[in-house]
Amino acid sequence: MTKAEVALLLAAASGRDQRTIGDADVLAWHEDIGDLPYDLARAALGRHYRESTDRIMPAHVRRLIRTIREERRGRELPSEPRALPGRFEDDVTRDLRVKEGVALCRSVLSVVMERLEANRRLPSGELDADGWCGRCNRDTRLAADEDDRNTRCLNCHPERAA
Repeated sequence: MTKAEVALLLAAASGRDQRTIGDADVLAWHEDIGDLPYDLARAALGRHYRESTDRIMPAHVRRLIRTIREERRGRELPSEPRALPGRFEDDVTRDLRVKEGVALCRSVLSVVMERLEANRRLPSGELDADGWCGRCNRDTRLAADEDDRNTRCLNCHPERAA
């Protein structure tokens, strides 16, 4: 809002509460509400004097503008969801979206499957074809002890104690 618009706002207020307006008033109000749009400030001024007999101050204008904005947001209709073509309509990007979705699922599931494979347990005392017991890390053959320190797997590490 410009200083001229602040002066117009104060003139409208003086018509209601008989205040006198000087350059200092315009400058002070501009510092306090100069960042607000004039049309909303004017609406706030009108609402204030319809609801109150108190002399309006910049804080009243800010509070009422916040209220007006919230009310306007509440009246706005929600945006329509993006309409995708139906199952039997032409959709040139459907195959690409499906392919990307499948690739994403595979990449996520591959990590899960690797972890499941690494944690797969063999029956006690048995080793798989690579000599892995299933209770330790397959690559390092290290297992966590009760203090969460990695130690050689007692079942399958190549340098395990005999």
